[in-house]
Amino acid sequence: MDNKRIPEDKQLEHPTPSEVNGQDELVQDRSAELSPEHSALSETSEQSNFLQNGLNWLQINMNPGHLNWVRQSPREALDLIYKLKHKKESLESSNERLVQNNEILIRENTRLKQDNQNLNHNSKHYSQKYNQQSQANYQIREENETLRRNNAVLKEEIKQSKKEGDELDTRFNALLSELAAYRRDPTTTYISDDSRSQNHLLVQEFKELKEQDSQRISSSIFSHRCESIPSLKADRKQEIARIKAILSEEIMVKGMTLSTEESASTHVMDSVCTALGMSAESSIPEALRTDIGNLVKKGLELMKKIASADPPGVLWTEKEGTPFNPDRHEAMLGCEEGGKILLTVYPGYLVGDRVFEKALVLTVPEAETRSTDDQSEHQDEIESTQPLQ
Repeated sequence: MDNKRIPEDKQLEHPTPSEVNGQDELVQDRSAELSPEHSALSETSEQSNFLQNGLNWLQINMNPGHLNWVRQSPREALDLIYKLKHKKESLESSNERLVQNNEILIRENTRLKQDNQNLNHNSKHYSQKYNQQSQANYQIREENETLRRNNAVLKEEIKQSKKEGDELDTRFNALLSELAAYRRDPTTTYISDDSRSQNHLLVQEFKELKEQDSQRISSSIFSHRCESIPSLKADRKQEIARIKAILSEEIMVKGMTLSTEESASTHVMDSVCTALGMSAESSIPEALRTDIGNLVKKGLELMKKIASADPPGVLWTEKEGTPFNPDRHEAMLGCEEGGKILLTVYPGYLVGDRVFEKALVLTVPEAETRSTDDQSEHQDEIESTQPLQ
């Protein structure tokens, strides 16, 4: 179409009515002439109507110069009409898509506005929660500071109470000393120097002797005996408890009446080995023999301090079958705090009527004790009914 554009100097004014009528005849004549050439366009009624409408539009809107161009190039004119039609349809379709996209954008904009409102609402909500949490944190810090100050006050009060407790212990021991002076047998002599040890200090040495020295050496003796008697491993707990009980009886209880001289230590050492089934002539490892000797020496020295304390302390053990008393006895780990006492593992530490250290005992349930007694009685009955050989 650009190549067939009508020059400006050939463009004319709009025709008069008479000229239009004449042009209509010419267009109709020309259309009749073009009919054979454009038979494809007239095959259907739609194409014919389109062509007729196009010609009518040309008659009304085009000047004679344009009509002359149409007469000269009818095919190009019709092609131009088709292109304009298709372009119009394309523009209408694009406009529909733009309208649809615009509606989508409107809905998306509405959704974004709603999301923005929700975010603003959430922001206010979280801001309120943050302020509440900040207030709670501030209160917690204030409470922590108050607790810290109270803790410092309590520590000071505990320190003061401990000091007062030490003073009360000193006064209590002094009263016990006065009481013991009335009860003491004037024929008994206690070997001691001028500065007698206090019982609340001696009990710490007593605990150390039990929980460290005796415990370690008892385990060593058990391992040594298992080398010659492997069956002892089947009852490790009671066997070690029996070893501890022998050491306690020979060193602590009997040692209360002995001196710390070398002869006394040798005597206790021989008694310990005999009670444990390890004769002096047996092959006891030198290290174990040294450990037992050191334990005997340390134990006898501690027993001397306890016996000569002011007031003097007393170590005691319980007989087998004695009922368990939680005020005076402590059950071994794994034993019930009840029933009957089977063995005193470590003696108790007593000063006057006050128990400084409970006796550590091995217990058995009451039902088991009754069952054992019934079996013994039944066995006695069987033996008594058997005829003499």
